[in-house]
Amino acid sequence: MESIKLLRKNEIILSSITTFILKFFSFSSLYIINFIIAKNLGSEELGIFSLFLVFYNLIVIIGLLGLDTGLLRFIPQYNKNHLIYRLHNILNKSVIVLGIWSAILIVILLIISSILLESFFSGLQKDFLFYLFIIISPLIIFSKYYSVVLRGFKSIGLSILFDNLLHRVLILFFLLTVITLNIKTDNLSILTFLLALIVGSLFILPIGWKIKRKNVRRNGLIQQKDNFSVKEILKITVPMFLTSSMLFLAGWTDSLMIASFLDSSSVGVYTVCLQLSFLINFSLIGIHTVITPKFSELFWNNQIIELKNTVKNSAKFTFWSSVPILIILVVFSKDILGIYGDEFEKAYLVLIILCSSQLIRSCIGLVFQLLNMTGHEKITNRILIITLVINILTNAILIPIYDLLGAAIATFVSNAIRDISSSYFAYKKFKFPTWYLPSFKKNKVL
Repeated sequence: MESIKLLRKNEIILSSITTFILKFFSFSSLYIINFIIAKNLGSEELGIFSLFLVFYNLIVIIGLLGLDTGLLRFIPQYNKNHLIYRLHNILNKSVIVLGIWSAILIVILLIISSILLESFFSGLQKDFLFYLFIIISPLIIFSKYYSVVLRGFKSIGLSILFDNLLHRVLILFFLLTVITLNIKTDNLSILTFLLALIVGSLFILPIGWKIKRKNVRRNGLIQQKDNFSVKEILKITVPMFLTSSMLFLAGWTDSLMIASFLDSSSVGVYTVCLQLSFLINFSLIGIHTVITPKFSELFWNNQIIELKNTVKNSAKFTFWSSVPILIILVVFSKDILGIYGDEFEKAYLVLIILCSSQLIRSCIGLVFQLLNMTGHEKITNRILIITLVINILTNAILIPIYDLLGAAIATFVSNAIRDISSSYFAYKKFKFPTWYLPSFKKNKVL
């Protein structure tokens, strides 16, 4: 028993280290991209690029219909010799669902494209780039799908590479190439972004398909019929889709509303502040890839004590790893933002408020992932819907009065309500604390 526990602990540690290194490169490449755009193309171009990233992530979430989160639950649950036939069935049917849905999504996006362009992308000089993005959206959706499948099968390195790292490295390569060659054209960052998505997706799709097929066959595919229908799959994944959508919108509502109330340049400044604040929970994002499937595996195998210890240790780790970064960002906020330019330096108070919001999140750990992986999607959906409404209302009230500072305050308020309430409901369900607060007297979790 002790040897099994040690093996599992070493598995998490090794996977976390690998994930951390790859996530570090992925995060670093995004910050370098933003810096290059801000310095060479200006805050307005950075704002348009940031809005495209928001739209890209939103399309991926809508296009996957919660199958990304659902597969992280299905694969550990059914990746066993006597149940592998069901996993094979789920994977096949999910591909069919994604194919049909992505085609429908293209039609919907083309119908509302003029509204989207007018509301959020008024600074875009070349509208055809937006239409090109809509056309290639199925490629993006399926490349994300395969990165999640690999993650479920514990191919963590390839999963991270396929998820974001490859695309970002390609963006960086194309961006540096066109700047070095002194190529002048409108919306240069968007052009390189779309080129990177096309090249990266065409590389990912065949490799992802082969590795998925190899994993299923290796685990002993049983030729047995399964009555687990598409309806049953979607019954589980759609609530997860709603959770992902609400969580995403809660994180980016402020940027979208800034684009609506202010301008693209303001979006660029706010995006830099927001992404710098994300550094505080870099470790949380790093272990998320490894721990989320582990929650599902432990809970559905009724290993509650190990689940409790995993939750406790991950929360403790994320808190203490976030504190040094928080101190650096708060103390040197002006200097750090000044690297991007004078207009960015003025937003130091925005950065401080956003950092405070991220500190609360570091205390509660991966509570949303825990609830989702253990069949409590409805709770997270209710919390997210309520806090999203609060976020929209507070942004609508505060942005016209306080500009970017108002958006930061709105984000802090809604995120604090979301994080604290989700931790409370998780505690009621599992009967153990999912958060970590340091007690210097007793040195234990409160």
